[in-house]
Amino acid sequence: MQHHDEEPVGDAAQAFEALRAEVSVLRRTVETLPGAWKDHKPPDYTTTLGKIAQSLEEVDIRLETIEQHPALQLTPEQHQRAIALAGSGLMHDMAQQLERATEAAASHGQHLAGLIGTVRQQDQQLKWLAGTGAVALLVGLLISPFAARWLPFGWDAGVAAIVLHTDRWNAGQE
Repeated sequence: MQHHDEEPVGDAAQAFEALRAEVSVLRRTVETLPGAWKDHKPPDYTTTLGKIAQSLEEVDIRLETIEQHPALQLTPEQHQRAIALAGSGLMHDMAQQLERATEAAASHGQHLAGLIGTVRQQDQQLKWLAGTGAVALLVGLLISPFAARWLPFGWDAGVAAIVLHTDRWNAGQE
């Protein structure tokens, strides 16, 4: 092989021999290329690209579905009206629930007032009963010695014996 920096070879046989050596090197290099290609093959991207393409198709289908959603077709004013309408309905429902709860609380209050009235009446009845019992006991204690005189079968002497803590004979004498 002749370089530009070297002096030209004058002998044709010598030039031919250099050319033969260079062709021989090239031939051996070309013969090793199929083995080098086989050993150092570039990666096969076809399956990866296929998966990417399939994923992109799925994304495209999803995007078309999203784009066709009615909410995306509405204008901001329509969205505002829809939100206001939903809020108004919600407030109406809450007001009705509050009104029902207020009515229930009033009903329970009336029921409790009735129970309190009943308890007060029972308490008043209990006081009247206790007072009447106390008066009856007092009257009974005061009247019992006089009433014992009218007891039949000599029971008056028995009562006198009990009151005086003695026997009937001595109780009758006193």
